[in-house]
Amino acid sequence: MARAISETGTRGREWEAIPTSVVPSVWGELAATCAPTDRAAPTLPKTRGAYAASPEMGCGNGAMQVAGLCSPEARKFAGPGLSRLCQSLQIPPVLSYGTCADAGRLADLLAAISGALGGVPIPDLPVAAAAPEYMKQKATIDAIFALAPGLYTYVNPVPAVTGAPNLVRLLTQDCKQVTGGILNVEKDPVQAANAILAHIEANRKKLGI
Repeated sequence: MARAISETGTRGREWEAIPTSVVPSVWGELAATCAPTDRAAPTLPKTRGAYAASPEMGCGNGAMQVAGLCSPEARKFAGPGLSRLCQSLQIPPVLSYGTCADAGRLADLLAAISGALGGVPIPDLPVAAAAPEYMKQKATIDAIFALAPGLYTYVNPVPAVTGAPNLVRLLTQDCKQVTGGILNVEKDPVQAANAILAHIEANRKKLGI
């Protein structure tokens, strides 16, 4: 369980474009916010053998289920590390966690992971929240909720807060000193994925996992 954090991508062409080998996320509308339903199930990233199951919430839930990634058989699309994890725990590579209004359930998951690792502070966990192509403004509320316990949080498109410079500074800079969380609103999907990956790898290195 300690290594079963998450893995995410985005929809359409960006799924293939982003190097999401170990880009964990456990909050918001994860992985494929509005994945197309008229194409074959996307191949999960196969590099580095990462142990990474993706809790999926919100609008992406139905799309991931239609794509077949919420079934145990979908482990055949995963790399060797994730495939072994799915086989061992008898779980699919994508875990359905309900609607975006169920974010509290993932707070419980984070607490469980923290406890399994000996009480690691949540900002130090190798975890990120991502709403890569959110469809509803309530996703921005989930982002604020993710920042509260100190998660690295990515949202796109940029929320409607740019008219409030003090709020922008709080969310994207000062929050790091308040809760440990930080908001990333990078528009380029590859750069956004690389930034999430850098955060995850840095925390994994600190924890020795």
